[in-house]
Amino acid sequence: MSQNLKTNRLIDKFVVEWEADKLLATKIARTRARLGYKSKVAGASSRRDPIEDTRIFQLIWASIDKGCDTVLASGSKPLVPRWKDKIYLKNKEINPETGKETRTIWVPDWTHTGDRLKLLALGASMTGEVHAFTIKLGKRQIEAAYASPRGFVGYFTERMKRAFSKAGDPSPQYAFILEASPVHEVHIHGIISSSISKVRPILARVGGETDMAAKERQVDVRKIYNLMGWARYIAKAPLMTADTLHWARKKRSLPERRDTLIGAPTSSRAAAKAWYQAQRKSGSPIPMNLGGSRDGAVSLLDTLKGK
Repeated sequence: MSQNLKTNRLIDKFVVEWEADKLLATKIARTRARLGYKSKVAGASSRRDPIEDTRIFQLIWASIDKGCDTVLASGSKPLVPRWKDKIYLKNKEINPETGKETRTIWVPDWTHTGDRLKLLALGASMTGEVHAFTIKLGKRQIEAAYASPRGFVGYFTERMKRAFSKAGDPSPQYAFILEASPVHEVHIHGIISSSISKVRPILARVGGETDMAAKERQVDVRKIYNLMGWARYIAKAPLMTADTLHWARKKRSLPERRDTLIGAPTSSRAAAKAWYQAQRKSGSPIPMNLGGSRDGAVSLLDTLKGK
């Protein structure tokens, strides 16, 4: 195993552990606020709740891993799966069409979803062959993104738009999320479906000049086989990333911003919202094919289960 790979794995382990600590701290702070006389918290009704988002994503993962038909449901029910109830476990719900156990998971409205659910919907609504990518950013572009009035995400969303339009694809489908920690600089993880077959050089231009000798090391692109796993991986540290970006702005004497960590074009966001809302209203299990009719469309369940 190369030294770089060992280092990257150690960093990933550190990131996951630190994120778990921050999530626990958030839970403790929320419990204290509920017990206090002066403070009240929105709890499950708050937007982009990291605790709720993590919990729901884990439940979807567990359901699919068990081979169950997974239903994303709406309503005023608590955001817990009915199949977790002890009474319900004695009377499992079976889908007569597939013969599989059905697990219903109550999920929030689109405006209240967290990073993992949004990334899942963004990926599920994409058509064509979907690739995962990682971009290491040049220092010059990092500083420009911090200083941009559009914010860090807005800055690189605009660079993606310009780079792909110049290369011949004015409307690529993509989504990305920022990741940063005190031990490694901010970088971008994402997924993309483009009419351009070779996207690595375009993504390298988006990232800007780095001190790396080879562009291949700056950008990693590979066909995605496990959308659920990839979404879980790239959104593994939203709390730590937000905290790191906050202190980076203070260090640069920049005003505080409360930006999202996810970037995507308007068309991709609209498609993701439409898919998500349709799933919540239909009461149907996640379909076998969420890629539309375009050739090479990705089957989500195959993708989620890594087939």
